[in-house]
Amino acid sequence: MRLHTDFCLVVVVLCAAPLQSQNDKAEASFNKFFAEFKSAVLRKDERALAEVMASRLSFIRDVGVSRTDVFKGLAADDARGWINLQDAVQRGMFPSGTDYKTTGRVLRCTPTDILYSCFVLFERDNHYRWRWTGMVMPTR
Repeated sequence: MRLHTDFCLVVVVLCAAPLQSQNDKAEASFNKFFAEFKSAVLRKDERALAEVMASRLSFIRDVGVSRTDVFKGLAADDARGWINLQDAVQRGMFPSGTDYKTTGRVLRCTPTDILYSCFVLFERDNHYRWRWTGMVMPTR
C-alpha cells in the first residue's frame, strides 16, 4: 500500500509541474505586456498603444470602437480619459471577482459618475497575444 501511495504522489507532482510552468509563463507573458502597456499609457504614446490594442475596442458604453475614436475619447474633456487611464495603470490593481465578466484581465479605473463602474480590459487575441480590448463603464 505504501508503494502505491508513493507512486500516486509522484504522478501528482509530475503532472502538476507542467501546469505550474504554464501558469508561470502566462503570468510572465502578461507582466511583460502590461509593462509595455503601462509605459505607453504614461507617455501617452498612441503609436505604441496602437500596437497592443485590439482593432476594435469596447470604450465607455460603446462596442466596436476604432483606435482613432478611442484616442479622441481619451483626449476629450481636458484629457480626462488619459488621466483616468494613467491613474489606473499606476495603481496596477487587478481585482479578482469583479462584476465584469471577461476571459482576460481586468484593471479598475475611476468611473465618471457614481452610477457606473469602470474597468480596463485585457484579453488574448487569436494568436494568444495580450491586447488592450477596452475601457468600459457599465451601469452598476
